[in-house]
Formats: sequence, C-alpha cells, structure tokens
Amino acid sequence: MARLPLHIVLLLFVSCILFSCRSMKDFSNFSTKFFNENEEKLGKIQEQYKKLNPERPFSIVFLDRQFNTFSLEINSDTFRYIYKFLVNEPRLLDTLDKFRFNTIEVMNLISSMREMHCNWVNKLEYYPHKTRNHVIYLSIRNPNLRSFLKRERYLSIIYFDEVQSHDAEGVLLHSPSDKDPGEINGQVFWRLRDKVYYTLASYFR
Repeated sequence: MARLPLHIVLLLFVSCILFSCRSMKDFSNFSTKFFNENEEKLGKIQEQYKKLNPERPFSIVFLDRQFNTFSLEINSDTFRYIYKFLVNEPRLLDTLDKFRFNTIEVMNLISSMREMHCNWVNKLEYYPHKTRNHVIYLSIRNPNLRSFLKRERYLSIIYFDEVQSHDAEGVLLHSPSDKDPGEINGQVFWRLRDKVYYTLASYFR
C-alpha cells in the first residue's frame, strides 16, 4: 500500500486542527447565543425543578430525540424508583399522585423541558475541597450541536446558589486561590453569568 506524500499528511493534520478549533469556536458561539436568547426559559426550568425537588428528590431524563419518552427517577432514603413513561401516558399521573408530587407543577416542568430540548434535569452533588455542595444541572440536546460536530454533544448548564470564582478566561474555579479548573461531573465549565456556567459534554449525565 503506497504511503501518502509528507506534504499531504501535514495538510490533512493541519486541516483537522483547524476544523477542531472552528468546531469549538462554533460551539462557544452557539452556547452563548442560545443562552442569551433563552435565558428566561432556561431559568424557568431551573426554578421549577428547584421548587419541586425538596418535596421529593427526583430527576427527569428524556430518552429519545423527539422528547416523547422519558424516565422519572425518584429517590427515597432507602430506594431509588425508576419509571419509564410516554409524555401523555395516563399512568404517569397515577405515579405522581402515588408519590404525592404536585402533579400540575411536574407536568409544567416536563412541558418546559420539551420546549427547550432539555433532556435531563437533576440536583447534582459535588465535593470541592472535600466540602459537599450541589448545582442544578440542565442538559440540552440541540440539533445545532450535531451540525458542526461529528459526535453528538450536549450543552450542559449548571446553576449555583452563590456567585462563583473564575479565572481570566471565565473558567470555573472552586475557590479564588485555585490554579486548576474546578471540575464538576468530570467537566470544565465556563461562565455565562455569576451563578451560571456551561460546558460541552459528550454525555448528558
């Protein structure tokens, strides 16, 4: 098998580098534009979930690109219950009633998530400097993320209760004195607002 000339190999290598840089730039531009255009609606999802979760810890995961099928995960002190539903399935209401959820508010949350293509919402715990903390974690599955990246990616947006530290590039830090990025869920995050950060993830949870 004939080898490619060196200049062709170098050209392909440089092209890959440029494409990767352009893809990340495109993603960054999309992320900030998407958030700016939908900040109120995304914030509504976060507030809806934040209000409901203390009553009965839970998360919602949409399983298909059409946002018709989802998993409802309900946590108790001893068990985790996982149910799979279609959005308009009658037994969903029965399950919400069984666990004493505010049915109307949960259905409103599901509707808000579908509108924004939010495929996961959860209260995620993390431990900066061995201290327990949490964020409200939203994952966005948007077709635009597949248009310039080969593999599907997810726009992950996290909401803090307090203002967070960041470096000159806007990278999240767990404390002002930290030199390394403050990872959450294995990801580095960038600032959108004082209490809101984002990243590009290859997985949604």
